[in-house]
Formats: sequence, structure tokens, C-alpha cells
Amino acid sequence: MTEVEWRPGVTMRTPDGTTLVSDLWHPADGVGPYPTLIVRTAYGREVASAITAPHPSVLARAGYLVVTQDVRGRGESGGAFDPFAHEAADGAATVQWASTLPESNGDVGMYGFSYQGACQLLAASHRPPALRAIAPAMCSADPAEGFLWCNGALRLGFATSWAAQLAAADGFVGARAAETLAARCATGRVDEWPLWDAWAAGRCGPAVDVSRLDVPALFTIGWFDTFASAGWRD
Repeated sequence: MTEVEWRPGVTMRTPDGTTLVSDLWHPADGVGPYPTLIVRTAYGREVASAITAPHPSVLARAGYLVVTQDVRGRGESGGAFDPFAHEAADGAATVQWASTLPESNGDVGMYGFSYQGACQLLAASHRPPALRAIAPAMCSADPAEGFLWCNGALRLGFATSWAAQLAAADGFVGARAAETLAARCATGRVDEWPLWDAWAAGRCGPAVDVSRLDVPALFTIGWFDTFASAGWRD
């Protein structure tokens, strides 16, 4: 079995000076450079979409350099987390950075589901030259319609549960605040959460016109996925 080298805590700087933190996984055979796969996540780079995709170590054994990155404001990455707002520019910058790593052969793909899928679409919309393909799963190209909204109505159940998940993870606003938010969800009192006004007004982040993407894209969606209607539309 191919041995794998894991390099945690590798940093890069975005054009605006924000530090993003990644883990690198690649074969330890020294044969590289390798084709490169990126997953950018809001839920911890250690998890790295492994609940729906092979663990990075598995992909590394197959001959890839795998970059798992905490998006801005999540995990150990710097800056403030504003869902979807920075993922296009940060994602494009990450693709170009990863393509210059000594272990990379310069050809980059992206993968992941849900928020990680949206990160791919947003990065691809900036057309980074090193990006060769994406594989977004269970996601929407529009953070509003089909994601936080459905036919003009706020998806209250999903919006509140996702807000609670974000609040609890990584100490985004602290565990006590997450408990408070969960209690408000039960009574409908969620208006004090920092992003709620924007979400309720339909300001959920930039949408991507998938017809204008210039890389091959494998979309995966299931009949009963949370974002099924948006995924089929995309």
C-alpha cells in the first residue's frame, strides 16, 4: 500500500492579505509532482467532505496531492466568515496557489458537497487558469433561491438549523450563543442572529451562471437531497 505524507497547517495569503490554512496529503513515494484536488470547507478541514467522498488519504494513495482548506473565518483560517461572500475570490486564489506547490503538477480539480460544492462553483466563476474540472454535489448555484429560499419564501426550517450548525461549530459565535439560537428556533425568535436580516431580505451571496463556466463539471444530486430542486435546475 502506498504510504501517504500528511502536512497539516500549511498557510497561504489571499490578495487582500487574509491567511487561509490547509492540510496537504500526497504520496510519500517522492515520484511527484501530482495532479491536485482541493476541497474548501466551512466545517473543518480535518473532515474534508469524507462523509460523502473518500478521505484525503485515500485519494493521496491513488496518486493525488489533496488540499483540504478551512474557508475564511472558519477553523484556523483568518478573517470573518460571511457565507458565500468571499468564496469566489478566495477559491480562485487557492487554486492558483495550490498549482504552484512543489508537489503539484499544475493541474487542479475541486470536489465536495453542499457548501463545499458552492465553493467550487464560485471559484470556477472567476476562471482561475489552473482549474481543470469541478465536481459539485448536493448544492445550489444560487445561495438564495433553492438554498435559503424556495419560490420566494424563506426556508425557515433549513435556515435556522444551518444557522445553529454554524454558530456551534468552531466557536463561530460561541456554544452559548448556539444554544440560545436553538431555543429561538423553537419559538421562531431568530431575528437577533447576525446574518438573519440579510438572509430574511434575500441577500444570501452571489449566484453563479453555470452556463458561463469554462471547465468540465460533474453535478451530483439526489431526488431527496436538501437542494434537489436547485440542483436539477442548475
